Amino acid sequence: MSFQPSINIMYDIGKVQLFENYVPNIKQLDIMNRMIKDLVEAEQHAHLLVGPYGAGKSLVGAMTTSLLTQSKFNKEIKQFFQDVHTVSPELEINIRVTLAKNKIKWIPVMITGKTGDFESIILDSIEKKCEENGINLAHKNDTRYILDLIDTWEQKFPDVYISFGKELQKLQYTINQFKEQLIYEFEPDKTIQLFKNIYPNIAFGTTYHNPHRIEFIEQLHYIFDQLTKKKIGLFIVFDEFGRFLQTVSNAKIHSTMQHIQDLAELVNRQQNAFLLMITHTGLQQYANANTNLTQDELERVEKRFLEHRLESDSSIFYRSAHKLLNKSKEYKPNMFLANDYEQLGYSIMKYNLFPDMTTEEIEGTIIEGCQPIHPLTIQLLPGISNLLGQNDRTLYMFLNEFELENVKGTWYYADHLFEYFYPDNSIILTLDSMKFYRLASSYKVSEIALRAVKLATLLNILNNRFAITPEFLQFALGIDEDQAQQVIEELIHVKLLRLNPFSKTYELYEGALVEFEDVYKEVEMSSILNDEVRIKAVENLFGERYYIPLGYNNAKSMTRYIETKFIIGEQPFEVGLYEDGMLLYVITRNKNEREQVEQKIKQYTNNDILFGVTNIDFSKVSEYINQYLILNRMLEMPEILQKDANLKKEISLRIETVTYVIQQILNPLKKFSGEDARYYWAGKEITFNSVYQFESFLDKWMFERFPYTPEVRNESFNKRSVMGIQRKSAISILEQILQQTFDGTFELTGNGPDYLIFATTFKNLNFDFVDLDNQTVYELTELRKRLLEQLENTKRNSVYSLYSIALSEPFGIRAPLVPLLVVALLKDKWHQMAFYSNDFSLPEMNAEMLYEILEQAAEFYEYEVYSLDEESSESLQYLNEVYLDGGNVIPPNILFKELNQWLLKLPRFTQITNKQPAEILKFKQIIRSSETDPLVASKEFVNLGLLKEQYREVKQYLEDFVEEFKKQLLQETLVAFDVQEIKEIRNKHAITIQKSPQLLELVGILEQEQNLDSFIIKVVGVRLEDWSDVTYDSYFATLTQLLTVVDSEMIRVIEGDQVISTIKEMELSVKGNTIYNQLQRIVTAGGRTMNAEEVKYILYRVLKEV
Repeated sequence: MSFQPSINIMYDIGKVQLFENYVPNIKQLDIMNRMIKDLVEAEQHAHLLVGPYGAGKSLVGAMTTSLLTQSKFNKEIKQFFQDVHTVSPELEINIRVTLAKNKIKWIPVMITGKTGDFESIILDSIEKKCEENGINLAHKNDTRYILDLIDTWEQKFPDVYISFGKELQKLQYTINQFKEQLIYEFEPDKTIQLFKNIYPNIAFGTTYHNPHRIEFIEQLHYIFDQLTKKKIGLFIVFDEFGRFLQTVSNAKIHSTMQHIQDLAELVNRQQNAFLLMITHTGLQQYANANTNLTQDELERVEKRFLEHRLESDSSIFYRSAHKLLNKSKEYKPNMFLANDYEQLGYSIMKYNLFPDMTTEEIEGTIIEGCQPIHPLTIQLLPGISNLLGQNDRTLYMFLNEFELENVKGTWYYADHLFEYFYPDNSIILTLDSMKFYRLASSYKVSEIALRAVKLATLLNILNNRFAITPEFLQFALGIDEDQAQQVIEELIHVKLLRLNPFSKTYELYEGALVEFEDVYKEVEMSSILNDEVRIKAVENLFGERYYIPLGYNNAKSMTRYIETKFIIGEQPFEVGLYEDGMLLYVITRNKNEREQVEQKIKQYTNNDILFGVTNIDFSKVSEYINQYLILNRMLEMPEILQKDANLKKEISLRIETVTYVIQQILNPLKKFSGEDARYYWAGKEITFNSVYQFESFLDKWMFERFPYTPEVRNESFNKRSVMGIQRKSAISILEQILQQTFDGTFELTGNGPDYLIFATTFKNLNFDFVDLDNQTVYELTELRKRLLEQLENTKRNSVYSLYSIALSEPFGIRAPLVPLLVVALLKDKWHQMAFYSNDFSLPEMNAEMLYEILEQAAEFYEYEVYSLDEESSESLQYLNEVYLDGGNVIPPNILFKELNQWLLKLPRFTQITNKQPAEILKFKQIIRSSETDPLVASKEFVNLGLLKEQYREVKQYLEDFVEEFKKQLLQETLVAFDVQEIKEIRNKHAITIQKSPQLLELVGILEQEQNLDSFIIKVVGVRLEDWSDVTYDSYFATLTQLLTVVDSEMIRVIEGDQVISTIKEMELSVKGNTIYNQLQRIVTAGGRTMNAEEVKYILYRVLKEV
């Protein structure tokens, strides 16, 4: 059979060899069928064909184009349809029927290897192809340009104008007739073409060119409209489109991608246009290297195309490989190699190389037909070609150019493909996938070992399923058992190969060159390990941190889980507070310790722990755990890792290995077969034979521990901890419940988390805020019963003790729900409680505090249940009505909080003075003491024995106290001055006033304002509202002092016969001396040019203003 190594879409359209040599491929045929169908019947005319080199992309484009452009089918095409029929009759019929529906003459426009401006490439290719097919095309603005050009010639270049007229005369045209035809013809294509033909005759041989370009898409649209009238379509195929994208500069990438998108959109709207882009990978992969493009831009372009993915079809290749192999007719199989046929057949079956082929096909087409190419080589070729192939190095090229004379008496093994697909050593030096080959070469390993590295490298690149074992190396490299073992040992020695403990096969790896064991021992000597550290490692490696009781969780619509823990021997253990339960595995050191542990476990009768006494060999697992811990410590020691660049990786691989070993020891525990551990629960031995039995026990265990858990169907809230927004929503709901007037009607808007909490916690449970004792859900009724028992038995206890009832057995309610349910179920009792923090009374217990008590397990917050007698209730009712204008009875703590706020709003002097009747002072004292104990305060009000009207009088008295006291103070002030009226003061104390400027000012204020406000502030500097009893005493002491001034103590400044200021003689401070010296210098220096009287007057002015 003849063979064409590759398709050149520019030259191979319509060639009979396309169809003659074609081996039917379902994927290729599907793509051809879809393109032809879309072309004729659908609107999706922009297609993208993606596939590796050698997959047949160009072949698909060439064959599709050939089928559409053939006027009639020759014998090769007819044979092609027959071949397709044998593979898929349906596809053959579909392609035939669709082609018959085509009514358009398709002109192929083939583009390949072009670079430059995308617009020009497309437009030039279309114009060139149309010209080749005798199709005249006009540009949209040609008419306007030609008319303007003729006018220019007439005005500026008459010789050219005359020459143009002569050329038209030869064709029996005048210039006016030509212009009219251009203007008025519906289709001026012929007239424009006529101008283009004669243009070189008048322009000295220059071809016609219109320099005025219009928009790319607008021009294309104009061209397609012209072709539509002729019933002609353009089938545009852009091969190697990816390479074109790679040449686009950063500056033009955005405009180019936009033109590609615009072209695809136009083609999808045109019935006579089709666009096929052929590329090695998708548009996105080619453009990823260009950082100027965003993900959105790339996706927007790709969405305009229908993408087809084409891979090399290995099954077709395997069946046809022997036909493609470059064998002459005289070639005879090597009889020496025939001795290997039986063993090769066995290995092919063992490694399942060709699962879709029969034994006869394998023997005929693979072993014999492809000799001397080894079967593994044939099997790997398609995958390697998909990844590494290039235009000149595909699987077909390999077979077609294979030189049989170079392989005599031996097989062409798979490792030889390494040189074929990597002929350039410079590539090997740069690729990361070649590092093992580079290392092997640098270590100068043997030739066979190097072959093994090449093979393993190719398998790694392919991510192949074939595992490296001694047997596989014998088959793949054609070596014997001893050679295979030597290869493995050699590569292990140079740390290029290791045994994978998971798969029991070998794999390439890059090990450290330092002596690892020496480094390990060095770290081991400095490591301190104990059982606590070992247990943490065991728990981490065991993996199953929790077991879920699925049946119970489904029934209760929540997630309970049993935590898995390990201990060694008689290590202490405990279950966390309010945990669901624990599965505790015990690893014992010896038989004696095991017996002691089992005896101790049998005495543990609580039902919160399921014990599993394991049969694990402590010494064995301890050895591996120590290795695991030391290796992990090595990873955290920079001084160790810097000894070799590959040491970190080797340590990681060793950790992986020892982890696998430890898990193999621990994993049998997960089967619950009864062979690997003995289980004890609540002092009794429990037997499991399967995981199913264990899971059934978990359900039974949880139903026994927590039978009264209410079902709250809210996964985001019914759990141990919640997000901030959930907590905030719960607090807002709890605040409403805490309101004294709350009757069960929640004020909620929307369907946010607060509504969901309300709906699942109260609405769905049919919670009854009126009849709290008779809830629809029996679990809530039981919880209220237990809570009431707590209140009855302990009148004072911590708030958290109420929570503990809901958190612990038999309820086990998740923490976020507890404050809501506890407060709601005690709604009728809540306002009969006083609350304390460290024995200090709290005016209120709000929702935020209630959640903080839960989260911090704060035991110092306490409640006290009180019951008021008739007298206390009556007294509190009086206070409520008089001071708070309330009709409902308010709990003492809230009432006293309001009373304290009322008292604090009164003037300070009213609050703290003792110059009030004893009854008033007692009233204030009771209100203040209520902060510590509101219940005691309630009893004291009863003892005070005031009636409602008397409370009104007390209220009025305190609110008017300052004004009334001010009147009293005025009278006491006049008494201090020894006068009856204010106007008598000046005459009574004339001499004293004359000597005291302060007294003069005070008397003036009193005479002018006729009230004490300004007078009081001038005397003591404090308003009466802010006085204390000390201020009262200071007030009268100051007045007395002013009225009894001693002459000898003062230096007086007199104006006329009135003392205007007094000065007390004193020792000057440092600062005083500084000011005095500065003032003296100023006066002395300035006084030299001033008379003495002026200087004295200046000093008098200063003294007067001080």
